[in-house]
Amino acid sequence: MAIHAYTLLYIFIQKQGLNKFDFNINRLAGENHARARSVNSINKPTVVIFDLYGTLVKFGVMHHPFRALLKWAREQGRSSRGDDARQLMTVDADLFQLARHLGINAPDSSDENDMVDFRALHEALSKQLRKELENKGIDHLFDSNQKIRDGLHKILALRPVQLKRAISEATAIHTKTEEAKPIPVKVTSEEPLEPSRLNLYGIYPEDLNTWERPYAEYLDSTIDTVLWWHRNQPTKPWAVCMPLPGQPKFFPDFIVGIKDRKLGKGILLMETKRDINDQAGNAKIKAQAEHPDYGNVLMIYWEDKRVWRVVEYDPKADKNFLDRALRPELFASY
Repeated sequence: MAIHAYTLLYIFIQKQGLNKFDFNINRLAGENHARARSVNSINKPTVVIFDLYGTLVKFGVMHHPFRALLKWAREQGRSSRGDDARQLMTVDADLFQLARHLGINAPDSSDENDMVDFRALHEALSKQLRKELENKGIDHLFDSNQKIRDGLHKILALRPVQLKRAISEATAIHTKTEEAKPIPVKVTSEEPLEPSRLNLYGIYPEDLNTWERPYAEYLDSTIDTVLWWHRNQPTKPWAVCMPLPGQPKFFPDFIVGIKDRKLGKGILLMETKRDINDQAGNAKIKAQAEHPDYGNVLMIYWEDKRVWRVVEYDPKADKNFLDRALRPELFASY
């Protein structure tokens, strides 16, 4: 599924508020030409473009494009040359133009799961920025495509979190649920499995890892809150999964029936996480995940292997943090 770029535009500008967007434009343009020139001179487009590309494709994991470009060149049979670094750092062009400058092909402009076409997004945002500049009467300060591009990169480099949030919101808007296949009526095992009080099959599945098994035991220990729990097996046709921008499909660890839960059709999805702020940003994206039917996913962390803690996402810091200790009373309203 490819998200239409203009949907992202609407969320990025309208959802965050035009005043905030205008404020950044005004900061960028200033009151005179000198300020606009100072922005262009201080912030080299090549550096901003590269940071922006890394932010978009990897959602917070920054990769210097010089190395990426040379890696792509080597993969395509082009060896490094002595003036490559100088050329890449001095040419004012986007990543795809720089690839052509080296005589190579850049990777596809979509994210790794074909959810966002970043080239189309870039073009749409540039077009919208031009309209906003015209509405403000300062389009004469940005009288070339290069200046429009530089301005857009300045804004996005200063506010990468909001663009990532817009992409996530657009993903949620365009996500439709489909009925999964029925779960198997029974499970088989060559070895005896230990009994579980609340598991749908009455056993602890053999594929539970060293964090999932203790958490399953925690669910079994609850009184008058958890009605049943089910191990959500990744990639199975009966599993619950969610698309996430820039990430593989998300299969929460547990599907849990909760007494008196009015949200999510009485079901709460749960995910155990050992690293709540991994370098790839996987946990951060998962902490913000919301299923169209079942609602927010409850992420938990086993602190010192003694206390289960709720993991929440902080949009200001753009990272996860450990919140309150987990209590069964939280399940019905989360």
